Amino acid sequence: VSYRKGFNQKKELKGTHLLLVGKCRLIISTDTSFIHAANFFKVRLIGIYNNRLANGKYNNNELWGPHYANAVQVFSQDHDGTESGDDLRNLPFKVLKDVLAKEV
Repeated sequence: VSYRKGFNQKKELKGTHLLLVGKCRLIISTDTSFIHAANFFKVRLIGIYNNRLANGKYNNNELWGPHYANAVQVFSQDHDGTESGDDLRNLPFKVLKDVLAKEV
């Protein structure tokens, strides 16, 4: 990761909620800033994504999802391969439960 000249991580991030992510042992989140913060701090992560296509041809999960050793992605399946994606409220809890059992 590269930063702009003069960037001081502790000074500029001090007091923000994102610093709390660095103190966690596991983050479970949908595609939000917490996913990116977990990646920055290399915290174990379960990222929850819908299966939508970005720009009609790129799998959003693969394009923007975390790609580091401590990260696991959970995907919805209802609208696989469409631009609209899924309503993550319909993601079966069993999918997340199975991943938690394996990862924790």
